[in-house]
Amino acid sequence: MPVRLARNQALRLARLPAALGRTAGLTARRARRVAGGVGRRIGAPRLPRLEPSEEQLRRWAVAVGVEYQAWCFHHGFVTLAEWRAQRRQARRQLSAPLISVVTPVHDTPPAYLRECIYSVRVQSYPHWELCLVDDASTDPETLAELDRLVATDPRIRLERLEQGQGICGATNVALGMARGEHVAFLDHDDRLAPDALFHVGQLLIGEPDLHAVYSDRDYVTVDGFRARPHLKPNWAPETLLAGNYLFHLTVYRRALVVELGGYRQAYEGSQDLDLALRVAEQDPRVAHVTRVLYHWREHEASMALRPNAKPFIFDAGVAAVEAALERRGIDGTVDEIPGIWRGNYRVRLRLPDHEPAVASVEELANYRRDVNDALEACEHDELAVIGPGVRPADAETHRRLIAWLGQPGIAAVTGRIVSPGGYLRHAGLVRRPGGEPLAPFEGYHQSDPGYGAMTVITRNVSLVHPLACAWRVDVLRAIGGVPPDYEGPYGMLDASIEAEHAGYRLLYDPLATFVCDDERISPACWGEEERDLFAERRAGYLAHDWQCHWALDRRYPDLRLNVGAPPYESDDMDGSGSS
Repeated sequence: MPVRLARNQALRLARLPAALGRTAGLTARRARRVAGGVGRRIGAPRLPRLEPSEEQLRRWAVAVGVEYQAWCFHHGFVTLAEWRAQRRQARRQLSAPLISVVTPVHDTPPAYLRECIYSVRVQSYPHWELCLVDDASTDPETLAELDRLVATDPRIRLERLEQGQGICGATNVALGMARGEHVAFLDHDDRLAPDALFHVGQLLIGEPDLHAVYSDRDYVTVDGFRARPHLKPNWAPETLLAGNYLFHLTVYRRALVVELGGYRQAYEGSQDLDLALRVAEQDPRVAHVTRVLYHWREHEASMALRPNAKPFIFDAGVAAVEAALERRGIDGTVDEIPGIWRGNYRVRLRLPDHEPAVASVEELANYRRDVNDALEACEHDELAVIGPGVRPADAETHRRLIAWLGQPGIAAVTGRIVSPGGYLRHAGLVRRPGGEPLAPFEGYHQSDPGYGAMTVITRNVSLVHPLACAWRVDVLRAIGGVPPDYEGPYGMLDASIEAEHAGYRLLYDPLATFVCDDERISPACWGEEERDLFAERRAGYLAHDWQCHWALDRRYPDLRLNVGAPPYESDDMDGSGSS
């Protein structure tokens, strides 16, 4: 069911400290005072006239490596003139929402805390407040720095806790302080891009019914340089079960977070994933700002640099996904994916006790006929389409291929294809303007996780592989099967887009593995004439792939950073999308 945002929002927010921050000892009277501030603008005359210097903006754009530095220069750098133009625009927007930035603090090194808070103060979007909660810090330098920083700006407020509540408890107290319609989560040692809230704010002004907005991020090295951008797919509910790809920067509608109960102590360490999974169950409207707006700091005590220092975090991540499966009535188990960086999870669904019907395609020229004939005669709920030379890796492969089809909204699942020698032939296709899809990391060893672990996680995709997929029969019939304009496999790519247009999702599951050494498995063998037909007929869909960031170069299997991509031309050119 969609989330119903309460009309009496102030009353519900008044209950937030009692529900979430009871251990902090917040009184009901104080809660009512906090709730009374809903929707108020902090007076513009009181705001200090602070702006970043050109030198500071350039320093924040310095990156590790020639490739990322070049990309940052074109796509990850805001000049002072641009910053001032954004500030003028935001000041004129009477409908601009107040964004509450919530940040728990505990013994943060003063230099990191100073830069974190400064990155909020120099936002080109002025309609923010910063809610700091000191979680019983004992470092006198941290305490002194907090006092000094709070005095610099009336939009910064501080609550001190006498006893430590942990990240969940302290963040919930900060949520109780928040007066904005939307809340942004910022860790105490990280940094926002100077235009981060501006781009979020513009989306919220244009689409006021959004429940969540998230952006891309990168890392700040111990030397202060930017590195390793994480360029994310658009909203993908099943991908979220494989790990928290949203992470930061994420901005939620505050009433939604309140309704869901805020952070939950049982999932401390993976509280962001737990919240995101619960939000995903509310049929939310979510938008992705395809810009690097958040910088995750690496230092000796951070998860960014030493992920194995806090193993309980990943136990909590497994527990969060398990809880999501239980809430959704999904029978399955969860574990971490071995052999790669931590925080990637694998859901193994209980396999159905039956095999699907199978449409076996022996000749590509007869693809449409073979599939549609099998679809017409099918008496099962699922139909698998298997191409020439494609054979299951084990006895469970076909059942794994259809296991996810029982979940609401999923129309089709595509499997992984490897060579007899263990090299990837297919790990999810990517749309390209010329029509011929890209098979990312084709030719790499099957153990290679690829960009964002895309080859080894179960994730949403925009196309199924025509020669190793399974469909819900009712959906494939409803969209007309393989369309009559095609004879070969490109017709199934067209059907993938038709299913998406009808509101369904497609999935890649690497656990459903097939083996093939037949060259016809490659899109290059599927015919130029039908490729051109597909490119012309679906040009609007092929220009972008919502599961592959625009800054990743779709010309190459390794999806390298596209340094030569055109720079942003306007605030709505960045590929932001909601779903």
